[in-house]
Amino acid sequence: MPSLNFEIEEGEFRRFYDEKAQLLGNAKNSYIALITALVKSSDFISVSKIEGRVKDRDECIKKFKRKYLMGTSKNHLSKEFVLKLGLMLE
Repeated sequence: MPSLNFEIEEGEFRRFYDEKAQLLGNAKNSYIALITALVKSSDFISVSKIEGRVKDRDECIKKFKRKYLMGTSKNHLSKEFVLKLGLMLE
């Protein structure tokens, strides 16, 4: 169960992201290759370029704060919020 302290969870996310950054980049490249192969084999789809990106670590945190911390205490998440978010992620 995650803690209710955003600063602790933010630190955990930063460590997770740093550990998985290369894996995420490789996954992005694999999806691009797969989609490119599918599009090239199609007779009815014409695409000039297929791109992808892995969102920057700090950008992820900023978006989370903007979407989910509005209206909550700055560094403290409610137990109900954490439970709801956990259910969404499962």
